[in-house]
Amino acid sequence: ISEENILGALILVVDTTEKHKLEMVRREFSSNVSHELKTPLTIINGYAEMIEAGMAKQEDVKRFSSIIREEGTRLLYLIDSIMRLSKIEEKQAKDYFPVDVYSVAQDTANRLSIAAADKNIDLHISGEKTIINANQTMIEELLFNLIDNGIKYTKPLGNVSVDIGKDKYHCYIKISDTGIGIPKKDQGRIFERFYTVDKSRTRKTESTGLGLSIVKHIVEYHHGIIELRSQENKGTKIMVTLPNNL
Repeated sequence: ISEENILGALILVVDTTEKHKLEMVRREFSSNVSHELKTPLTIINGYAEMIEAGMAKQEDVKRFSSIIREEGTRLLYLIDSIMRLSKIEEKQAKDYFPVDVYSVAQDTANRLSIAAADKNIDLHISGEKTIINANQTMIEELLFNLIDNGIKYTKPLGNVSVDIGKDKYHCYIKISDTGIGIPKKDQGRIFERFYTVDKSRTRKTESTGLGLSIVKHIVEYHHGIIELRSQENKGTKIMVTLPNNL
């Protein structure tokens, strides 16, 4: 057998394996989307049918309507998250402009200050002006998801801190919280689409399981690196390293 034939066979095997992996990812994604969409729709239909059939007492109608509205809002947020993730994956051309990451972090913290105050969480931003070439909308989304996650999974009276730093070639985004942490067995999968550590916990925090997946795709779009360290009941630290292309 010639070297060319061997090489050709190896390429065919690799290509087939990659296609098989992509097909499995596609099927898993479709299955997860179907499941995540079906849950709120089932709840909405169930309560709506009870009201329509006159099975709900008058005092229950308001509560049932509130549940329907909450599940409808969750459904819209889920669809919006899926669409945003799809747009990030489809983007090929690098839509970069100078972005001050520190300024974006401050603005994001202001947007989430009420959510932090509601839980008496100390939300602290530190760092310095850090300008890189990036997609501003994506950087805003990245910081929003990471800070929002920190607040969601930190108990009242806890802390969420954001530190923005830089060197000659990189920008560093470090986000730490004193939250419930992530079990070691789940840490390798936490950036997968729809992956959540605890479904009951996800319901309480209104998480779609897409936030960290969106973050990972944004980091990859900017050719960056994301690292996670976490301990149960002690907190989580996430560091994003983005190249400075100025």
